[in-house]
Amino acid sequence: MHSDGELDESKFVPDYNEELTPSQSSHGEPALTNTSSLCSMDLMILDEVRCSSDEVEDPKEPVNQLCADQTKEAVLDKPLPTRQEGAAYHCPLCQISLSGHVKRHVFRVHLPPFWGGNCNQCDSSASHTLSLVGQMGDQHFHNWCELVNGSLHLLGKWVGVDTLEQLLNFVVAHQLYPTVGHFTDTEIRLMSFYARHYSNHVPSQFQTSPPNHVICIIHWQVLCTVLRQLSPEKHNLFRTSRQSCGGLNNFAVVVDSHFHLDQMFARGIISECSEVFSPLAKLGQFQLLYAVANYVFPKHWSLWESQVSKNKQVRVTFGIHPHLSSRISLDMLSELRRLVALPECIVVGEIGIDMTTTCDCQHPCSRPACRKALLHSQMDILSELLVLAMETNKAVVLYCRDSGTGEAAKHVLQAIRMLDMEGHLFHRHCFTGSVSEAEEWMESLPSVLFGIFPKIYTDRSVQNDARFIPLERMILERDSPYLAACPAETVDVAREVAKLKALSIEDVLRSTSMNAARLNEYLFTRLTTLSSLLSEMLSGLSSEELEMSSESL
Repeated sequence: MHSDGELDESKFVPDYNEELTPSQSSHGEPALTNTSSLCSMDLMILDEVRCSSDEVEDPKEPVNQLCADQTKEAVLDKPLPTRQEGAAYHCPLCQISLSGHVKRHVFRVHLPPFWGGNCNQCDSSASHTLSLVGQMGDQHFHNWCELVNGSLHLLGKWVGVDTLEQLLNFVVAHQLYPTVGHFTDTEIRLMSFYARHYSNHVPSQFQTSPPNHVICIIHWQVLCTVLRQLSPEKHNLFRTSRQSCGGLNNFAVVVDSHFHLDQMFARGIISECSEVFSPLAKLGQFQLLYAVANYVFPKHWSLWESQVSKNKQVRVTFGIHPHLSSRISLDMLSELRRLVALPECIVVGEIGIDMTTTCDCQHPCSRPACRKALLHSQMDILSELLVLAMETNKAVVLYCRDSGTGEAAKHVLQAIRMLDMEGHLFHRHCFTGSVSEAEEWMESLPSVLFGIFPKIYTDRSVQNDARFIPLERMILERDSPYLAACPAETVDVAREVAKLKALSIEDVLRSTSMNAARLNEYLFTRLTTLSSLLSEMLSGLSSEELEMSSESL
């Protein structure tokens, strides 16, 4: 047995013969159970496993549609050995003889209870059963994903890597995966949910040989191969690890919902995108999931691709700062439409009303005519872009600023009501309004989210807002480079919210990160809802009516 925390390089080749091929002694008898490395829990349920009437998983079971193209040929070209009557199968981890389902044994004996889709560490109302996957926005599945994240980080720590991406690279580099393996349809739905909310891309298909996404490591054979590199003590620690539903083990996810990457480049604060995130890397217990870069100055729109480059921790939005509303041309609006339609654009904005904007007079003035003209141009652009958000089914970042009168927010809310967009999803950027204003907005816009930002440290009004606004209506932002320099500041904002609400910082980060994910999933949710409505409408039509509908479409 190798020392605790030490990797056994000789085991870097996966071996699943014991899973599919019965093991026999030299006399043709089934091999004796090897209990030398069994933990106490193994011994407790050994009889249950042996008495199980479950059959061994059939390797010729049809693969799911998403993986069929990739695995069909391999399965056909490599026929698997058949099981001899009375022969035993071995668990790839504890080596005990099994006459039942190897996969089920692994889930029952060697993996945390929540790994198979149920969280026994929550109350009964928080079941994450795989059969329920697909209920978008279900917090129970967010909890499941966070628990899995915690386990993956634990594995990463043990094999000596810092990030989940590095863990995936480690698995691929050492070929810690089966030659042939597949996921069930329900597993793929859960993996897709994870990929949309907790990673930067969703692959067209999930594969195991080699895994092409960190969530593919949840395949039981991949997990077994990784665990085989670790000591039996680590196996037991992995199975009994007690992550809370928001804990991510020792890691907490951080999302910065609003900053200005272009301005950081323009001011010489950074020379490349990765420098934005380096300070947070020093805060080991926090993991930056992503930050949202707002491009709201037309002269910088063309720079977004080169500035963001291929950084998976940056997502972009496009809008027009209210200060510039009177200077926007039709060509600019046309270009903005093109940018908003890009799949990389997750939200429209920021857009809105700024009552502190100065006019284009030679000397700034406060003439009523100038103020009226500025407000008119801002309302025109706001309405134009709200319509664009409806057309593209994307959420909106709203900017409301005045001298403290609340007038800007009233104009923005009026525009939303005129367009019947009360059901739309909005991010109220850097909220500084009164508690009564927050209450009115929550009543009028059931899906509005309020951005909490570094001004919370000193501004009593913002502190009162943070106490009043429910956690499920909050997201965190730093508005760099105007208010804070780096994403680490987002953690300090969360810490201040936690103090004001008498909560843990982990609770605040978990909730605000899930709220931020709602902005990203809004397009998907809207399209899914529209698809369901369309299917329901079409289901009641006759074949002739369907043909007519098809022609009209």
